[in-house]
Amino acid sequence: MKVKRSDAEDSGASPRSATKVGKFEKNHALHLASKAFCSFIILSSIGTWLSAVPSQASKLESRQIEVRKSEPNKSELPKNEKTTTVWKIYQKGDFMGDRELYVSKDGYMAVYTKAKYTITSRKPDWKITFYNTARKAIYSTTIAQSKKNFGLRSRFAKESFFPAKYHLEDGPKMIIAGQKTSCKYCVADKNIAKTQQKTDVERSAFYLSDEIPMAPQMTDYFGQTWTSELCKKQSLRVVTWDYAGRQKTKFETVKIEKLELPLAVFDPPSGLQQVSSEDQVMLGNDLINDIVDDLGKGFGNK
Repeated sequence: MKVKRSDAEDSGASPRSATKVGKFEKNHALHLASKAFCSFIILSSIGTWLSAVPSQASKLESRQIEVRKSEPNKSELPKNEKTTTVWKIYQKGDFMGDRELYVSKDGYMAVYTKAKYTITSRKPDWKITFYNTARKAIYSTTIAQSKKNFGLRSRFAKESFFPAKYHLEDGPKMIIAGQKTSCKYCVADKNIAKTQQKTDVERSAFYLSDEIPMAPQMTDYFGQTWTSELCKKQSLRVVTWDYAGRQKTKFETVKIEKLELPLAVFDPPSGLQQVSSEDQVMLGNDLINDIVDDLGKGFGNK
Protein backbone atom coordinates (compact mmCIF):
# COMPACT_ATOMS: atom_id res chain seq x y z
CA MET A 1 0.00 0.00 0.00
CA LYS A 2 1.42 3.34 -1.04
CA VAL A 3 0.59 6.17 1.40
CA LYS A 4 0.26 9.77 0.29
CA ARG A 5 1.69 12.41 2.60
CA SER A 6 0.31 15.77 3.65
CA ASP A 7 1.92 19.20 3.27
CA ALA A 8 2.45 19.20 7.03
CA GLU A 9 4.74 16.17 6.66
CA ASP A 10 7.02 17.79 4.08
CA SER A 11 9.03 20.10 6.36
CA GLY A 12 12.65 19.18 5.76
CA ALA A 13 11.76 16.63 3.03
CA SER A 14 12.63 16.90 -0.67
CA PRO A 15 10.23 18.81 -3.01
CA ARG A 16 9.80 15.61 -4.96
CA SER A 17 8.08 14.00 -1.94
CA ALA A 18 5.45 16.72 -1.51
CA THR A 19 1.95 15.34 -2.17
CA LYS A 20 -1.43 16.08 -0.69
CA VAL A 21 -3.32 13.59 1.41
CA GLY A 22 -6.05 11.94 -0.59
CA LYS A 23 -9.63 11.85 0.57
CA PHE A 24 -10.52 8.74 2.51
CA GLU A 25 -13.55 6.59 1.93
CA LYS A 26 -16.73 7.93 3.49
CA ASN A 27 -20.08 6.62 4.76
CA HIS A 28 -18.70 3.62 6.65
CA ALA A 29 -21.06 1.80 8.99
CA LEU A 30 -21.02 2.99 12.56
CA HIS A 31 -19.70 0.70 15.21
CA LEU A 32 -18.73 1.72 18.74
CA ALA A 33 -18.75 -0.33 21.97
CA SER A 34 -20.42 1.42 24.86
CA LYS A 35 -17.42 0.97 27.11
CA ALA A 36 -15.07 2.68 24.66
CA PHE A 37 -17.67 5.42 24.12
CA CYS A 38 -17.85 6.19 27.85
CA SER A 39 -14.04 6.18 28.08
CA PHE A 40 -13.84 8.62 25.17
CA ILE A 41 -16.38 11.04 26.65
CA ILE A 42 -14.82 10.95 30.11
CA LEU A 43 -11.32 11.59 28.82
CA SER A 44 -12.53 14.22 26.34
CA SER A 45 -14.24 16.08 29.19
CA ILE A 46 -11.09 15.82 31.25
CA GLY A 47 -8.92 17.08 28.39
CA THR A 48 -11.19 20.09 27.86
CA TRP A 49 -11.07 20.91 31.58
CA LEU A 50 -7.28 20.59 31.73
CA SER A 51 -6.78 22.76 28.63
CA ALA A 52 -8.60 25.62 30.37
CA VAL A 53 -6.01 25.83 33.14
CA PRO A 54 -3.81 28.97 32.78
CA SER A 55 -0.16 28.38 31.90
CA GLN A 56 1.50 31.40 33.56
CA ALA A 57 5.00 30.67 34.85
CA SER A 58 3.97 31.73 38.35
CA LYS A 59 1.43 28.90 38.46
CA LEU A 60 3.60 26.07 37.17
CA GLU A 61 4.07 23.23 39.60
CA SER A 62 6.88 23.67 42.06
CA ARG A 63 8.72 20.60 40.81
CA GLN A 64 9.06 22.16 37.37
CA ILE A 65 10.59 25.25 38.92
CA GLU A 66 12.97 23.05 40.90
CA VAL A 67 14.01 21.35 37.68
CA ARG A 68 14.74 24.63 35.96
CA LYS A 69 16.85 25.73 38.89
CA SER A 70 18.84 22.50 38.59
CA GLU A 71 20.05 23.24 35.06
CA PRO A 72 23.41 25.01 35.60
CA ASN A 73 26.45 24.40 33.44
CA LYS A 74 28.38 21.27 34.27
CA SER A 75 31.17 23.36 35.76
CA GLU A 76 28.71 24.85 38.26
CA LEU A 77 27.38 21.51 39.57
CA PRO A 78 28.21 20.52 43.15
CA LYS A 79 31.30 18.36 43.50
CA ASN A 80 30.68 14.58 43.43
CA GLU A 81 27.13 15.14 42.10
CA LYS A 82 26.20 12.30 39.73
CA THR A 83 25.12 13.73 36.38
CA THR A 84 23.67 12.41 33.16
CA THR A 85 23.17 13.72 29.63
CA VAL A 86 19.54 14.79 29.22
CA TRP A 87 17.56 15.91 26.20
CA LYS A 88 14.94 18.41 27.35
CA ILE A 89 12.10 18.40 24.82
CA TYR A 90 9.32 20.99 24.69
CA GLN A 91 6.12 19.70 23.08
CA LYS A 92 2.68 21.13 22.37
CA GLY A 93 -0.38 19.04 21.61
CA ASP A 94 -4.02 18.20 22.17
CA PHE A 95 -3.37 15.09 24.27
CA MET A 96 -2.90 16.27 27.89
CA GLY A 97 -1.76 19.66 26.61
CA ASP A 98 1.79 21.06 26.70
CA ARG A 99 4.57 18.99 28.22
CA GLU A 100 8.30 19.03 28.90
CA LEU A 101 10.22 15.77 28.57
CA TYR A 102 13.56 14.92 30.19
CA VAL A 103 14.99 11.92 28.33
CA SER A 104 18.20 10.12 29.26
CA LYS A 105 19.65 6.63 29.16
CA ASP A 106 19.49 6.84 32.98
CA GLY A 107 15.98 8.25 33.49
CA TYR A 108 12.80 9.68 32.04
CA MET A 109 10.43 12.42 33.17
CA ALA A 110 7.35 14.00 31.56
CA VAL A 111 6.03 17.23 33.10
CA TYR A 112 2.52 18.21 31.93
CA THR A 113 2.70 21.92 32.59
CA LYS A 114 -1.03 22.73 32.37
CA ALA A 115 -2.27 19.57 34.08
CA LYS A 116 0.36 19.98 36.83
CA TYR A 117 1.02 16.27 36.53
CA THR A 118 4.37 14.46 36.29
CA ILE A 119 5.52 10.94 35.52
CA THR A 120 9.11 10.01 36.29
CA SER A 121 11.41 6.99 36.46
CA ARG A 122 15.16 6.40 36.83
CA LYS A 123 17.81 3.82 37.49
CA PRO A 124 18.54 1.65 39.37
CA ASP A 125 15.02 0.33 40.15
CA TRP A 126 13.06 2.12 37.36
CA LYS A 127 9.90 2.45 39.44
CA ILE A 128 7.15 4.39 37.69
CA THR A 129 6.10 7.38 39.83
CA PHE A 130 3.20 9.74 39.16
CA TYR A 131 2.84 12.90 41.22
CA ASN A 132 0.89 16.14 41.35
CA THR A 133 2.27 18.88 43.57
CA ALA A 134 -0.96 20.91 43.36
CA ARG A 135 -2.84 17.99 44.95
CA LYS A 136 0.14 16.87 47.05
CA ALA A 137 -0.47 13.36 45.70
CA ILE A 138 1.96 10.65 44.59
CA TYR A 139 1.63 7.09 43.34
CA SER A 140 4.53 4.68 42.64
CA THR A 141 4.42 1.25 41.08
CA THR A 142 6.56 -1.21 39.15
CA ILE A 143 6.59 -1.37 35.38
CA ALA A 144 5.06 -4.86 35.50
CA GLN A 145 2.20 -3.78 37.78
CA SER A 146 1.53 -0.62 35.80
CA LYS A 147 1.19 -2.67 32.61
CA LYS A 148 -1.44 -4.77 34.39
CA ASN A 149 -3.35 -1.70 35.58
CA PHE A 150 -3.31 -0.04 32.14
CA GLY A 151 -5.16 3.13 33.22
CA LEU A 152 -7.80 5.23 31.48
CA ARG A 153 -5.21 7.54 29.95
CA SER A 154 -3.36 4.67 28.28
CA ARG A 155 -6.54 3.14 26.89
CA PHE A 156 -7.68 6.49 25.50
CA ALA A 157 -4.25 7.13 23.97
CA LYS A 158 -4.43 3.87 22.06
CA GLU A 159 -7.86 4.72 20.64
CA SER A 160 -6.80 8.27 19.81
CA PHE A 161 -3.46 7.51 18.11
CA PHE A 162 -3.92 4.19 16.30
CA PRO A 163 -6.30 2.48 13.87
CA ALA A 164 -8.19 -0.44 15.42
CA LYS A 165 -6.06 -2.87 13.37
CA TYR A 166 -3.04 -1.75 11.38
CA HIS A 167 0.34 -2.55 9.88
CA LEU A 168 3.55 -0.47 9.84
CA GLU A 169 5.06 1.20 6.78
CA ASP A 170 8.13 3.40 6.45
CA GLY A 171 7.54 7.11 5.88
CA PRO A 172 9.77 10.08 4.92
CA LYS A 173 12.74 11.25 6.97
CA MET A 174 12.73 14.90 8.05
CA ILE A 175 14.22 17.44 10.46
CA ILE A 176 12.13 18.41 13.52
CA ALA A 177 13.45 20.99 16.01
CA GLY A 178 16.96 20.41 14.68
CA GLN A 179 16.76 16.62 15.06
CA LYS A 180 16.89 14.06 12.26
CA THR A 181 13.89 11.74 12.41
CA SER A 182 12.64 8.57 10.81
CA CYS A 183 8.92 8.03 10.17
CA LYS A 184 6.66 5.06 10.79
CA TYR A 185 3.12 4.99 9.40
CA CYS A 186 0.43 2.97 11.18
CA VAL A 187 -1.99 2.15 8.34
CA ALA A 188 -5.43 0.61 8.95
CA ASP A 189 -6.05 -2.81 7.45
CA LYS A 190 -8.65 -2.57 4.68
CA ASN A 191 -10.82 -5.35 6.07
CA ILE A 192 -11.85 -3.26 9.11
CA ALA A 193 -13.01 -0.16 7.19
CA LYS A 194 -16.71 -1.10 7.20
CA THR A 195 -16.74 -1.44 10.99
CA GLN A 196 -15.35 2.04 11.65
CA GLN A 197 -16.95 5.46 11.90
CA LYS A 198 -15.67 8.58 10.17
CA THR A 199 -13.98 9.96 13.30
CA ASP A 200 -11.91 6.79 13.89
CA VAL A 201 -8.20 6.85 13.07
CA GLU A 202 -7.39 5.39 9.64
CA ARG A 203 -3.70 6.29 9.60
CA SER A 204 -1.09 7.82 11.93
CA ALA A 205 2.50 8.93 11.43
CA PHE A 206 5.14 8.72 14.19
CA TYR A 207 8.33 10.76 13.68
CA LEU A 208 11.09 9.21 15.82
CA SER A 209 14.37 10.92 16.73
CA ASP A 210 17.44 9.24 15.25
CA GLU A 211 19.60 10.46 18.16
CA ILE A 212 17.58 10.65 21.39
CA PRO A 213 17.66 7.27 23.15
CA MET A 214 14.99 5.56 25.19
CA ALA A 215 16.17 3.37 28.05
CA PRO A 216 15.09 -0.28 27.48
CA GLN A 217 13.01 -0.10 30.67
CA MET A 218 11.00 2.84 29.29
CA THR A 219 10.60 1.14 25.92
CA ASP A 220 9.05 -1.75 27.84
CA TYR A 221 6.80 0.54 29.88
CA PHE A 222 5.51 2.75 27.04
CA GLY A 223 5.21 -0.25 24.77
CA GLN A 224 1.90 -1.10 26.43
CA THR A 225 0.41 1.94 24.70
CA TRP A 226 2.68 2.81 21.79
CA THR A 227 4.13 -0.65 20.95
CA SER A 228 7.80 -1.46 21.47
CA GLU A 229 8.61 -0.75 17.81
CA LEU A 230 7.60 2.91 18.25
CA CYS A 231 9.25 3.30 21.67
CA LYS A 232 12.86 2.50 20.85
CA LYS A 233 13.41 6.19 20.05
CA GLN A 234 11.67 9.33 21.33
CA SER A 235 8.69 10.53 19.26
CA LEU A 236 8.97 14.19 18.23
CA ARG A 237 5.75 14.49 16.23
CA VAL A 238 2.59 12.41 15.79
CA VAL A 239 -0.02 13.12 13.09
CA THR A 240 -3.30 11.24 12.56
CA TRP A 241 -5.90 11.07 9.78
CA ASP A 242 -9.47 9.82 10.25
CA TYR A 243 -11.79 8.08 7.80
CA ALA A 244 -13.19 11.45 6.69
CA GLY A 245 -9.68 12.53 5.62
CA ARG A 246 -9.23 15.06 8.44
CA GLN A 247 -5.67 15.57 9.66
CA LYS A 248 -4.71 16.31 13.26
CA THR A 249 -1.30 16.89 14.84
CA LYS A 250 -1.49 15.10 18.19
CA PHE A 251 1.73 16.67 19.43
CA GLU A 252 4.62 18.64 17.99
CA THR A 253 8.15 19.28 19.30
CA VAL A 254 8.96 22.99 19.29
CA LYS A 255 12.36 23.02 21.01
CA ILE A 256 15.11 20.62 22.17
CA GLU A 257 18.01 21.28 24.55
CA LYS A 258 20.89 18.92 25.34
CA LEU A 259 21.92 19.37 28.98
CA GLU A 260 24.13 17.86 31.66
CA LEU A 261 21.91 17.52 34.76
CA PRO A 262 22.07 15.87 38.18
CA LEU A 263 20.58 12.37 38.13
CA ALA A 264 18.45 13.54 41.07
CA VAL A 265 16.42 15.66 38.63
CA PHE A 266 14.34 12.50 38.07
CA ASP A 267 13.48 12.15 41.78
CA PRO A 268 10.01 13.26 42.99
CA PRO A 269 9.76 15.97 45.67
CA SER A 270 9.15 15.09 49.32
CA GLY A 271 6.01 15.82 51.35
CA LEU A 272 3.45 14.23 49.00
CA GLN A 273 0.66 11.89 50.10
CA GLN A 274 0.56 8.35 48.69
CA VAL A 275 -2.66 7.48 46.82
CA SER A 276 -3.80 4.23 45.24
CA SER A 277 -3.80 4.93 41.49
CA GLU A 278 -2.40 7.04 38.67
CA ASP A 279 -5.87 8.44 37.92
CA GLN A 280 -6.19 9.74 41.48
CA VAL A 281 -2.93 11.64 41.08
CA MET A 282 -3.97 13.21 37.80
CA LEU A 283 -7.63 13.95 38.56
CA GLY A 284 -8.48 13.28 42.18
CA ASN A 285 -11.42 11.18 43.37
CA ASP A 286 -13.89 14.07 43.46
CA LEU A 287 -13.44 15.02 39.81
CA ILE A 288 -13.60 11.40 38.61
CA ASN A 289 -16.81 10.79 40.58
CA ASP A 290 -18.40 14.05 39.41
CA ILE A 291 -17.73 13.31 35.74
CA VAL A 292 -19.03 9.75 35.96
CA ASP A 293 -22.10 10.94 37.90
CA ASP A 294 -22.89 13.67 35.36
CA LEU A 295 -22.51 11.25 32.46
CA GLY A 296 -24.84 8.80 34.20
CA LYS A 297 -27.50 11.47 34.66
CA GLY A 298 -27.18 12.51 31.03
CA PHE A 299 -27.63 8.99 29.71
CA GLY A 300 -30.53 8.38 32.10
CA ASN A 301 -32.43 11.40 30.74
CA LYS A 302 -32.29 10.22 27.13
